[in-house]
Amino acid sequence: MHPLSRLFTYARAYRRDVSLATVYSVLNKIFDGLPELLIGVAVDVVVNRKESFVARLGVVDP
Repeated sequence: MHPLSRLFTYARAYRRDVSLATVYSVLNKIFDGLPELLIGVAVDVVVNRKESFVARLGVVDP
């Protein structure tokens, strides 16, 4: 029997845990990319002033 087949047979009982771990891992990678996106939005606001991404969302400068 192939070792990977044995692993899948063993992991069948932990299917829910493996699925949750996969979902959380994907969410973690998404959140890892957010700081770069937020910095890009901040630079966009400073450089473009009124035509910025944040301005298009309706956020106004006080």
